[in-house]
Amino acid sequence: MPSLIVWKERELAKMRREMDRLFERLWADFTVPVMPFSLQPRFEIFEKNDSLVVQARLSGMRPEDIEISVSDDELLVKGTGRSGNFSTRLSLPCRVDPDGVRATFRNDVLHVILPKRKERRIRHIHIQTR
Repeated sequence: MPSLIVWKERELAKMRREMDRLFERLWADFTVPVMPFSLQPRFEIFEKNDSLVVQARLSGMRPEDIEISVSDDELLVKGTGRSGNFSTRLSLPCRVDPDGVRATFRNDVLHVILPKRKERRIRHIHIQTR
């Protein structure tokens, strides 16, 4: 029975993330971007065995112009440059470990590595008797 509960929690969390992504895509058509559309950076997400990799070309920006925040399943990237401001919130396809995230910025390309969070393990506890 406990494995069913864990599976159910995982599936419900996965469904919630999928619904969030669906609504984000739906509402993206109705929002006004902070920067003109052509200046909004395009983010690419790649999945590797043990991490996610996010890349974006942010031409004309400096590392100090960029702010990155991450939670279990969301990445927020904000930037302020000569061309204007942008703010992009990405729903991640899996949970990540926020403490292990690393970012680099070289040749106008932001490169963020987000290690995947290890799945919760079930630990069985032995009940001792006197």
